[in-house]
Formats: sequence, C-alpha cells, structure tokens
Amino acid sequence: EIDAALVQGDAARLQRLLHTLKSSSAQVGALELSALVAHFEAALHAGETAQGDWASQLRDAWGRLEMAWQVQTT
Repeated sequence: EIDAALVQGDAARLQRLLHTLKSSSAQVGALELSALVAHFEAALHAGETAQGDWASQLRDAWGRLEMAWQVQTT
C-alpha cells in the first residue's frame, strides 16, 4: 500500500500508512525502521513531497530487519 500511495502521490494516505508502520515497528523493537519512517512522516507533515527513493530505503530497512530476525531465530 505504501508503494501505491507513493506512485499515486497520495500524501494523506501515505502519511497515515507511515504513521501506522512507525508505531508498529517501534512496538516490536524495529527501531531503525521506525526512525526512518518517522523521518519520512515528519517530512510529509512539514509539507515536503515524498521522494522517489523512499520506497527503496524502506525495502532496504525491511530487509535488514528480516535478516536480524532470522539471526535471532536460528
């Protein structure tokens, strides 16, 4: 859904989705992801336009999180 909101330029929807992801990731201890999302959310709140590399930054942070979880569960 975040990718779709980025492509569509739907800042209001993107901000809601980012807020949810920020909170959820913080609750499970994914602090790097939460901080990145908080940065994006603050930028939107300040009236900035979503940047084209946000999706890749989120995917990269998610990938690092998945790798960390795999290490912890093995």
